[in-house]
Amino acid sequence: MPRQSDFPADLERRPFTVVEALARGVSARVLEGARFRTPHRGVRVPVALAPSRAVDLVAASLALPPHAAFSGWTAVELTGLPTPRTRRDPGAGRITAAAARGAPMRIAGIVCTTGLDPERVRTTWGGRLEDEVLPLLAPGVRGLRVQEPVDVWCELAPGLPRVDGVALGDAVRRHWASEADLDAAVAARDGRPGVVALRARRTEVRWRVDSPMETEVRLLLVDQGLPEPRCGHPLREGGVFYGLVDMAWVAQRVVLEFDGDVHRTERGQWQRDKARRRRLRDAGWTVIEVVADDVRRTPLELVDQVRRALQADRAV
Repeated sequence: MPRQSDFPADLERRPFTVVEALARGVSARVLEGARFRTPHRGVRVPVALAPSRAVDLVAASLALPPHAAFSGWTAVELTGLPTPRTRRDPGAGRITAAAARGAPMRIAGIVCTTGLDPERVRTTWGGRLEDEVLPLLAPGVRGLRVQEPVDVWCELAPGLPRVDGVALGDAVRRHWASEADLDAAVAARDGRPGVVALRARRTEVRWRVDSPMETEVRLLLVDQGLPEPRCGHPLREGGVFYGLVDMAWVAQRVVLEFDGDVHRTERGQWQRDKARRRRLRDAGWTVIEVVADDVRRTPLELVDQVRRALQADRAV
């Protein structure tokens, strides 16, 4: 039995299972001592390890059986998908997981459901929590198991306001699923509650949308009768590649670009975008720059600005 000073150093820095510790020579008496807390049966967390959401999630992952994975809003959190505009913590701090059909599970501290298809599971490093999650994983662990993001979207979207449901779908399409994946997942839910709303959201999901705000702007403009723009459009003209623009009406030579937090925190990106927009204007394009306040506080003014640009004579 290892003395306290011989306790495996890496187990002092991360959650671990009792099975792993016993296999490495740690005694059951030590594991029952005050040096550790027990968030779930068979899992230990060193009390010296600062409490955090990442610690809780990694500890929970160790308690899940092989036929289970994180689901619902916990899967959204771990894949970096957007949460609703008005509810920054829609999961209310809970940890949710799903088990395979016919394999119910009960784990203290985890909201458990069934219905998971074990073949439709992804592995993730933790989304926006990646920098915190990675140091907590055991050597050789490839990440945290989550339900297929497109399935998570199908479950959550019918209960969300339209903009939030489409924004979540846009993010899934951008990072996790193809058009065929989306169509197949929606079709698999025929006859289930919420499928009508889900089909409606599916018709509005687009590729190459980089943020929920871009989704909101697009839906605002379309709802006001304006033609739908091309999202994330690779703009080339006269042998010049101007890069991906957030939204483009190519026939009218109008571009809309959204300035998010990245332009406040990354000066280099802001300077590159400014230079690109200047080149576009020099080439005869109208470039409309939008910030969040334009959408939230004066949406109709933004609509009028875009309408005027689309109706202007753009002949060059």
